[in-house]
Amino acid sequence: LYFVQPLHQASLPSRFTRRFTPVVRLDHPQPLSYDNFLESTDATQFHAQDLYAAAAESFLQGQKALEKLVVKLKTQAAPGTDETLSAEAALREAQGCLAVATFDGLVCSALRDRASGASVQLPTPPEPAHPRWGDPV
Repeated sequence: LYFVQPLHQASLPSRFTRRFTPVVRLDHPQPLSYDNFLESTDATQFHAQDLYAAAAESFLQGQKALEKLVVKLKTQAAPGTDETLSAEAALREAQGCLAVATFDGLVCSALRDRASGASVQLPTPPEPAHPRWGDPV
């Protein structure tokens, strides 16, 4: 019998090989080797301050896009329309994502400042807008 080692016990190269085996037969693009994967995902070549700054910028871009979406959804969630309930649900979801993007951007900015040697206190996370599954109501 052929025994397949569980993924949580497998070595990293064997996990990589098993994950990309289905696409190895493709000619284009050229298959990624495990060594190339390690080289391209090695974050030790970057300074922590630069990584946190890039993350903060990404969250800021997401925040701006979500703010535009929230404004658009607020106009669509006007009372008296048939689509009010779905627009209101989408609005709540977008507002939740906006809160997460805003908070995560603040945390990344604080971590960037901390990585540069500044003494910065991390922001406190906001209360969730709705309970998570399994939480008492």
